[in-house]
Amino acid sequence: MEEALIKRIPPHSIEAEQSVIGAMLLDRDAILIASEILTSDDFYQNQYGIIFDAMVELCNEGKPVDLITLQNRLKEKDLPPDISSMEYVRELIEAVPTSANVKYYANIVSEKALLRRLIKATEDVANIFHFVTMQKEIYEQMLYSGPLQDDVPELTREEFEQYPMVLSLSGLFFESDIFYTYEQYLQHLSQTKDYAKGQENYSVTVTHQLPFRNIQIIILEGEWVMVSKNKFPAIHFVIHHPKMCHALENMIVPVMEEE
Repeated sequence: MEEALIKRIPPHSIEAEQSVIGAMLLDRDAILIASEILTSDDFYQNQYGIIFDAMVELCNEGKPVDLITLQNRLKEKDLPPDISSMEYVRELIEAVPTSANVKYYANIVSEKALLRRLIKATEDVANIFHFVTMQKEIYEQMLYSGPLQDDVPELTREEFEQYPMVLSLSGLFFESDIFYTYEQYLQHLSQTKDYAKGQENYSVTVTHQLPFRNIQIIILEGEWVMVSKNKFPAIHFVIHHPKMCHALENMIVPVMEEE
């Protein structure tokens, strides 16, 4: 149990982070050196990232950077008392006798931050693969249950660029929209058509109109309707109510030409 817990702790060095913050309080030049190597996001401990940003701000404004000015700046940010009290920062100054090694410690913090990002990227790939695999299994079950028809818009480059599409991964794994390129869209369209040729229960209807923008509706006739908004923040909900399902199954979407 303890070994498994240790493996799950992201790479970091509290000592190196403390040494960077302490050195920056001792010497203004240390602020310049550290800010060339690090950003606040590189700190594993969030409070050190906040203090780092505050010191860099004061330095860039040409103001003195000491315990008093730093504490005042942190109070201006309306932070929790445990951060703005600065008690632990005083201890850091006492624990770091010199600022001479700030570059060495900053590089350690930077290296640990890079490792954390690489680990997260690997985990994201695994999670996305799992998500896509589950989606594939759902569609295969739907095809096994009965015919499935897909309405797919066929757009010119001009139409596509006017209303760009986003991937359904937006909002699920990423905090911003992930846009298709036109070339990726054409490749996806071609693959969809090829897939339909080899599936007896799957058919594709190509349209030249786009009544919905980045909204996907999946209907399992007589069972449920799933409506998905792909743009961030993504929203997915499933409707089981018989009357609502029937209404969506038989709806006619009005298409209005733009003037």
